[in-house]
Amino acid sequence: MTISMIELTNSHQWEEESVVDYIDRWRNLSLNCKDRLSEASAIEICIQGMHWGLCYILQGVKPKTFEELATRAYAIEITLDFDKREYLSADTDEDDQEKDEEYTASY
Repeated sequence: MTISMIELTNSHQWEEESVVDYIDRWRNLSLNCKDRLSEASAIEICIQGMHWGLCYILQGVKPKTFEELATRAYAIEITLDFDKREYLSADTDEDDQEKDEEYTASY
């Protein structure tokens, strides 16, 4: 199945899709694109379809190969997920503390 450049540029990382899976899916799509891209252009377009945080960070990194892109994106994704879990955990700890204070105050 041949796809157009428009279809390729409209391809985005799915909500629960890992960045490595997205890169693999995107590369497979790009191989079926009727227009040929340089690796640098392909990487740039692939990055544009990633989740916002990854896209924002990777635009400053400028990976030169898909292997480098996958390696760096995976490391960033792990860091962002860890930070998100830490943030959510901190929220839960604060909520638990507030509930404990409310419970104690009611006696």
